[in-house]
Amino acid sequence: MHLAVTVIAGLRDAPKQKTLRALGFRAADVEIDPEAHDDYSLLLAERLVARAQEGARGTTLVDAPAGTDPVELALVLPRVFESWGSDVHLAAIVAVTTAADVRTLLFRDPAAEESSVGLPEQLALQVEFATVVVVADAASISPAHMLEVRGLLSKINPAALQLELTSTGALRRLGPARSRASVEALGRSVGWMLELSGLPLPTIVHGVGCVVYRDPRPFHPVRLAAGINDWLEPAEAGLIVRSRGLVRLATRPDRIGSWSTAGEVLALDPTAMKSWDENSPPGQELVFFGLGLNRDYITRVLDSCLLSDDELVAGPMEWETYYDPFPAWNFEHGH
Repeated sequence: MHLAVTVIAGLRDAPKQKTLRALGFRAADVEIDPEAHDDYSLLLAERLVARAQEGARGTTLVDAPAGTDPVELALVLPRVFESWGSDVHLAAIVAVTTAADVRTLLFRDPAAEESSVGLPEQLALQVEFATVVVVADAASISPAHMLEVRGLLSKINPAALQLELTSTGALRRLGPARSRASVEALGRSVGWMLELSGLPLPTIVHGVGCVVYRDPRPFHPVRLAAGINDWLEPAEAGLIVRSRGLVRLATRPDRIGSWSTAGEVLALDPTAMKSWDENSPPGQELVFFGLGLNRDYITRVLDSCLLSDDELVAGPMEWETYYDPFPAWNFEHGH
């Protein structure tokens, strides 16, 4: 018998504590000082392996402190447990959020106060890399807005089980389907990757739709920056809530970039993929999730950011002379 680990993650402590009580726990079994974030996953793995060696079995609950990297939890912990040959199994990752945070950080509620820059991306990643998503305050917003929240969660992580914390403190399962998510599949079952895979998925869920954009040509960095800043506004493009994908910049021809937006902030970072790698995408592969998305308009904007025929023929030596307004890539942090 293994020590089965369930990790609870979230931006704020109060919703997590409500969820713990709803699950029948008074407190988490394992907690690590939030100041140890740099080595959090390794420290957590060591603590859990030590518990297993002391004879602990059954379910162990871990309360991940705010700021913990959910990608690291989902991808690193299982590999560490396997490499150490321990009797520890990562059974589930539970992302606890609030409808208010989803509306404020991702849907950009105009009535909400301005948020911290990094929180929208952190919230989106926590939802994407979870096997269960709990909404702790579903009754606090209108039914129409709550449906949009549910639609977004379903689009960016179709496999996760969605639960709502009711006013009585009980967890309510939404719909008859059980979770199709597994820790082993996290990273491959996120919504944007499934959209790119061509699997038959619902186009619109509770008003939240999806636009997939592909093109083999690189982006011109100046035109791409202008397109992002000036043209992809809600009035014309629809409200883009979340977007993810892989990109090629003409000025950085040897490396594939990772594109990520949550709310209004774009992160354009390097990946570990070289342009010539066999598994690298041939060009742009982007997925947009949001409300009222105008597929034709978004496609026209992005098409206008690509290299023209004459620029493409000029080749990489000419591309290197283009002005590039995006921050330099730190390859130590490539994904």
